[in-house]
This record gives sequence, structure tokens and C-alpha cells, in this order.
Amino acid sequence: GYELRVRCDNGDNLKLVPEFWQQCMKDGKWEKLEGMPNRVNREAGGSMGMCMDFEGINSEGVSSLLYLICMEVSSFDAIPEGMVGKIVPAQKYAMFTAKG
Repeated sequence: GYELRVRCDNGDNLKLVPEFWQQCMKDGKWEKLEGMPNRVNREAGGSMGMCMDFEGINSEGVSSLLYLICMEVSSFDAIPEGMVGKIVPAQKYAMFTAKG
């Protein structure tokens, strides 16, 4: 999927994550994501917004996270240029459905 590192300590995450979704919809990234080879759960949609790789508050008082707009795939064999592949370990996660 596509990734964006955002600051959390100053509220950037609340502004930049929605803008990231809008930009992906406008610039054709969303269509590329939907057409991903090896995509899992194509019938159900299967798109995700995922927060990961949290960085705690550093010496400058800055904290951040990596936000991904992504799809689950069965392999990383054909990831298009400009996208990244991340392995998410099996465990329990909170999942939310968003409409709109």
C-alpha cells in the first residue's frame, strides 16, 4: 500500500491522515491499490487504514506513527512501484468499519 509518517504530538495525524485518503482518491493511487495483483478478499473490499511503527516521544518531544492505506495480499511478488509491502504479525487487532 501507500505510507505516510505523521506526527502525533501536535495533532498532525488528525489532519494529515484524512488528507492522505483524499489525495489517494484524487491522484489515481486508489485505482492502483484496488487492482493489486495477489489481493485477498477482493469481493469484500478489503481496504485498510493501518497505524503501525509508533515512535514514542523523543528528546524534542515529538512522537509519530506510520499510516498505511493498504490491501491484504497473498504475496509481495508484484507490488507496483511507489507502494510498500509490510508483514503484520498474527495477533489480535482492533478493527473498525468506516463508511463515507
